Parts: sequence; C-alpha cells; structure tokens
Amino acid sequence: MYMFKKFGLNYQNLLLENGSEVRLLQRTGAPIHLQACIHAGSRHNTIPGLAHFLEHILVAGTHSYPSKLALANAIEQVGGSFEATTDNDLIRVTISIPHADHVSLGVTILNEILTASLFSEDVFKNEQSVILNEQKDRGQNVMHLLQDSLLSLMYSDFELHYKGLGTAESVSNMQLIDVITFATDNITSDRTTYIVSGDVEMDTVKDSLNKIKLPQSLNEGKTQLFSSKENNRMVYYNRPGERADLSIGFRCDTNNLEELAGLILIQQMFMGRSSRFINELRYKKGLVYGGKTLFWDFNGTGIFSISTSCAPGNVIEVCDIINNVIAAIASEGITEAECVSLKIKTESHYRFNLQTSKQWTDAEAAAVRHNVEGKTNSNALTILSYIEQMDADSLTEVYRKFFDTNNAYRVVLGLLSDETVEYIQTYISK
Repeated sequence: MYMFKKFGLNYQNLLLENGSEVRLLQRTGAPIHLQACIHAGSRHNTIPGLAHFLEHILVAGTHSYPSKLALANAIEQVGGSFEATTDNDLIRVTISIPHADHVSLGVTILNEILTASLFSEDVFKNEQSVILNEQKDRGQNVMHLLQDSLLSLMYSDFELHYKGLGTAESVSNMQLIDVITFATDNITSDRTTYIVSGDVEMDTVKDSLNKIKLPQSLNEGKTQLFSSKENNRMVYYNRPGERADLSIGFRCDTNNLEELAGLILIQQMFMGRSSRFINELRYKKGLVYGGKTLFWDFNGTGIFSISTSCAPGNVIEVCDIINNVIAAIASEGITEAECVSLKIKTESHYRFNLQTSKQWTDAEAAAVRHNVEGKTNSNALTILSYIEQMDADSLTEVYRKFFDTNNAYRVVLGLLSDETVEYIQTYISK
C-alpha cells in the first residue's frame, strides 16, 4: 500500500459546514493550489457544449472583478494565476498562489468565480464567438479529429454528452438562460469538492473555504449512462496527401478501480521505443516513424487507442501488424516478468510526474472523478496501490476483457484506394 509520507506529503480530508468535501495534500515549501471540482462535466450536458460554455462564463468576470483581465490582475499582483478546464466528468477552477499568506485572496477570487460571475448578454455573446473559433482550431488538428471520430463511433450520444466544445449549431443556438440554468443545477455544495495542495494547514483551508456559500442541490444529480453505438466501427476521411493517419481504439467500460489500474499498466506496453507495435512497425518494417497511445478514462468508461501515420499504400500492412500484435498478447497472455516490468515503469512514471503541488492536485482530481457516486474512498495514490497488487493473471484478465480485435474501432484519414477501404471494412466486420 502506497502512503503519502513516502512522497513527502501529509494527506487529510474533511467535510465543510455546508457538506462540500475538502482534500488537502500538504507539502512543506510547495506553492498552493486551490481547486474547485464541480461534478458537472460534459457528460452532464443537456445541450452539446453547455458545460464548457459555463466554464468560459465563470472566469470571464465577476461582480468585484468585472473582466477576465481584472481577475488576472488581482491574482497576478501576488505572483499567482488562475485557470479553468472542463472534461467529461468535471469543471475545475484552480487558483494558484505562492504562499499561505495569500490563501484569503485566493479563496476570495474562487468565491467570486463560483458565486458572482457575470451572467450578462454581452459576456455571453463574446464567449460564444470565442468558442466557435475554438471549435474551428480543434477541427484542423489531426489528433483531435481522430479522437473525436473514435468517440463518435463508440458513443451514440457523443454529440450531446461527450463532445466538450459542442457543435457549431449547438453553440450558435445556445441562450444565456441555458447556461444560467445549468449553473444553478450544478454549482452546489454537494456537487463541489475542493482540492488543496501545497504548504498550508488544514485549519487555514477550512476556515477560508467555509466562507464560500454554495446552495444545496434542488435536484438529485444523475450520472449519465454510456450508451453504445454498435452500427459502425469504422470511419474513413478521404484526404489527399502523401500521408495517411489512422487510429485503432477500444471502448473500456470499467466496473472497478482494479480494471482502471490494469489499463494504466497495459498502456505502458504500447508506449516508448521498446513497445511491441513500434518494434514491428518501425524497427523491423520501417513503415512508420512513431506512434501515440492514448488512454482517456472517465468515470465508468474510457478509450484506449493506438495512433500512427504511414504512406497510404502501407495502411493495410500497418493495420494488420497492429491487429496481430494486439491479438498475440491476448492469446499468449502477459507473463509475470512482463507484469513486474510494467509495474516498475508505471511506478516510475508516477514518481517522475508527481513533482509539483499542481501535479498532485491533478492526480487527486482524477480520484475525485472516479468517486462521483461516493462508492469508494479513493485518493491520488489509490490507483497506484491497486497497480502494486496486480499480478500477471489479473492483468491478463483485464487485457482480454477489453482488447478483443473483433470489437476494435478504426478511423483512417488519407487518400486510399477503394480496395484498401473495402479490406479494412471487411476485416473489422469478421
């Protein structure tokens, strides 16, 4: 079992007077990050892009700081900063400050963002324009196109619940009242968890955060279920050029944290120069230069994908090699030696990455995401503890559950022959 003291941290948690949870990762000498995690990410959308639109409005200005610039000036005068992000599970607002002396200012600004944002028509129209431009920029990025296309194949309600930026149509037609209603339903004490990291005492944190007065939910928050899209497992974009980009993905509906831990270990199998598919594709065959493995998880499900690029004429061979490598691992199983090696690499990955109080805040937020229903008392080290306990048999079981090549999804961009497209469509429908 991994303990926080091994990483030089003291971990505490408690409930505030209004019922919100506080999680403190205390570390001597570290700067401080105050983060509000609101269980209102894109999976809770009633209109595509609504959660992300709310994120924009929250930090566009408040009653005391009537613009984003005013907010920035207030926190930057002490050497701090703020940011906001939206994922499928959470909207997160983070205030970063250098010293505990600035906690009062940091909480004041966080309180303003959560309770006194400017829900005005002029702010709404400005952010609407910004988001539409953000959509255009994302649409021009090949990796984002591959990811979004895989999501669209896997989830029948992707456009509504999971496409963070929404669509041009949904954002253009959105009204200010939609954002206000979404905020009222979701920015509540029982749907907000505070994560604090750095050199600060719990008493200071508790006394400050108790000043944020969020209402209780009027309606019970329901986590959106993930519905499958079984009618299609491939999308092809005809795009002229000397390169074809492809992504092969698997939907991973995780039932517990052990499965999540297993998938994190499995990701290491496909990362780096020593991974099986890079060895086959690059060093033995010279078909590709590199590749990227993505494991995008959120509460209850996730996507595991392998992406690379090659000459259009090599797409069939590249797809076959990736398919054969994935199938071979499922057939042969994962050995105990491989399992130990993966655990060493993963533990090292944690240690290399968890070097700042901001990174610890992000790790704790991941634990919050997987605790939406309050079923587990997880924290930033819970997954690492599950990883430590896994053996080759349990890891192989997780692999075989999710990595069935008959259940793969594929996205291909490039100028391919009809025979190539037909071949891939045929062999994924076997």
